[in-house]
Amino acid sequence: MADLFDDDSVNESKLEDLCVVYILYFDEERGHVPLLIYPSEKYKNDKKYMRPIKYHSIWFLDIDDESGLDHIDLEYKGYTFFGKKYRTKSKRVKRRAGLEEETPETIVIIVSLPNDIDIFGDELIRELSEKIISQFEEKLFIIIECEIAKDAVIKTPNIKQCIESGTKVKVLLRQLIETQTKEYFKRVLKKQSDADPMKKQKAISYLTLKGYEFSHLSKGGESTFSDIKL
Repeated sequence: MADLFDDDSVNESKLEDLCVVYILYFDEERGHVPLLIYPSEKYKNDKKYMRPIKYHSIWFLDIDDESGLDHIDLEYKGYTFFGKKYRTKSKRVKRRAGLEEETPETIVIIVSLPNDIDIFGDELIRELSEKIISQFEEKLFIIIECEIAKDAVIKTPNIKQCIESGTKVKVLLRQLIETQTKEYFKRVLKKQSDADPMKKQKAISYLTLKGYEFSHLSKGGESTFSDIKL
């Protein structure tokens, strides 16, 4: 089988079998607003699909309280949603009295995986969020400005420039998520897992059903992640 993660033509549904990444911010007028969903944004405005995202417990925890935890998880209808929350730099004019341009943005990163492979969630959200924050902490507000500007009825030259700048940053962010996600699964699926045997077997069964192949059994008669053909 061709290596899934080296194939640029792989369809979105195949990637969604592994995980979905959500980047959201708290808007002073609209509440919890998605900035980017990877691999597909087709359900961005679907209230039913977005329900576990918009009502994830991570939104209701103070960042200082959450700092002692690695992340906050939510299980919902066969999926586990791993969430982390950040405050990031902003130079955006806020639309509510009492907020200044420099008032930090509240950013939430959520990674959802099927429960059968939730053993990968802890490490994946940690690695992915660290990359996103380290490279885009001072740029996320540009995407926010872009998304707000898209709602303007009259697109002035300044608004068009804002949308163009934000779109460029969003493309780079999506590329980062795609690269890091594919590299993570490519690495973790080819190495021996230290996970609980029962959880490991569930993950193996799930991946097999989704089209991943295991070349042989280990000496003990057990399939291992290092045996996977991608």
